[in-house]
Amino acid sequence: MAKQPFASAHQIPLGKSSHHPKAGSGRATASPTRREGGFATAEMAMALPVVTLVLAAAIWSISAMGTHIRAVDAAYSGAIAAARGEDATVAASSYVPAGSAISLTESHNTVTVTVEVPIRPLGGLTPDLSVSSSATASKEPRLPVEGNDEHD
Repeated sequence: MAKQPFASAHQIPLGKSSHHPKAGSGRATASPTRREGGFATAEMAMALPVVTLVLAAAIWSISAMGTHIRAVDAAYSGAIAAARGEDATVAASSYVPAGSAISLTESHNTVTVTVEVPIRPLGGLTPDLSVSSSATASKEPRLPVEGNDEHD
């Protein structure tokens, strides 16, 4: 059995409309009617705060991610410096802003440096945020100091 095309008793010929007197005349209306003229302004007024909030959230998250990357770099540099026997705080503090907390934990064979950075990406408009990172490195063996007669 062959399928019949959809047919309706209320079909209107293409280009004709029973609701608009000029429909189907072939003339396109380029400008909205007077009643629709203010809708674009109202829609823009409603959308602008949403766009502003999305932009602020994007700036906030990018700033937080950038600060986290700096905290990761500081923790790694501090851990490597501490593993060599150098001052971890000096090595790590060059990567993070003043007011950051840098802590060092030593075990028998490893050192762990933790860096915590408080930030406020959009100033007083956002709550306080703290990003942190930690890195662990194995302690490097100490080389004998030249002129040391302990091994003779």
